[in-house]
Amino acid sequence: MATSREIAFKASDLLPTNIDASTHKLNEMLEKSTSTSVRWYEVGAAEFRRMVYAGETQFPVPPLLPGANDDTVPSRDPGRHIPIRVYKPDNGNPSKGIYLYIHGGGFVMGSHRE
Repeated sequence: MATSREIAFKASDLLPTNIDASTHKLNEMLEKSTSTSVRWYEVGAAEFRRMVYAGETQFPVPPLLPGANDDTVPSRDPGRHIPIRVYKPDNGNPSKGIYLYIHGGGFVMGSHRE
């Protein structure tokens, strides 16, 4: 059974001088690659999603997993169901466990299908 633990840190841990050089390098690369590309809020979420799937942004085209199944689970609210997507191993072997990912955002950049 997994156990939880508290992670304590000081605000000074977040100072730029205390951040690892590899993190700075990654941040610089991300800033550079996204600074010249279209932003989703400039074209709207629907158009940006279309552009992502057409390969017209700096992001790679996301793979869609055809073997996944869409379903719903009942909400605590009567008549309301929550959409879910169930992924199973595609190698024919039984699953070795469960991973539950709950997304609380609005799927501006994608959807539960990715």
